[in-house]
Order: sequence, then C-alpha cells, then structure tokens
Amino acid sequence: MSEPPPDVTLQVTNHNFLDVTIFVLHEGQRIRMGLATGSSSQSFTIPGRLVELTHEIALLGQAIGSSERVRTEILTVRPGQRIEWTLATELRRSIVGVY
Repeated sequence: MSEPPPDVTLQVTNHNFLDVTIFVLHEGQRIRMGLATGSSSQSFTIPGRLVELTHEIALLGQAIGSSERVRTEILTVRPGQRIEWTLATELRRSIVGVY
C-alpha cells in the first residue's frame, strides 16, 4: 500500500475584526475548514488527497454577521505545499500565496 500524499497547510491571518468561515472549493464541492477568528491567525490542514490529482482549489471566506465574502482565484497546489492567506480589513483586498 502506498503512502498517502502529504497534507497542505493553510495559514490564515485575519486582519478583519469579524470572524470568517473558511472553505476550500474543489471540483464543485465546498468543504468547510473552520473559523478564522477576527484579528488573529489560524492554521488549517487540507488533506493531500484533495489536491493530489487536479492540483486546483480556490479558497472562500464568509464573514460571520455580514454579507462580506472573499474568494481567491484558482490556486495550483501540490501535496506538501503551504498556503498563506491574509484576510485584509476589507476582505476584497485579501492576498494569497502558495509556497
């Protein structure tokens, strides 16, 4: 039996004062990762098997108590990589990087 692919680390730094629910969008599915508490940082684990074949995901953040939301472009991610997503005070100004 082969080893499972290494997971992807998603590091979210939330500069917004609102809590933001984080989702991974993959092949038409919306998978909830968890909550990025306002004005703090959280780390989430994306299973490596999720990106093993297509390598393409997008991230979605929905502010709690607001209609504000942010979505990244399609990201090319390989198992074992790290994603850093910085949520700005205005969510639409957020930035993302894959390393």
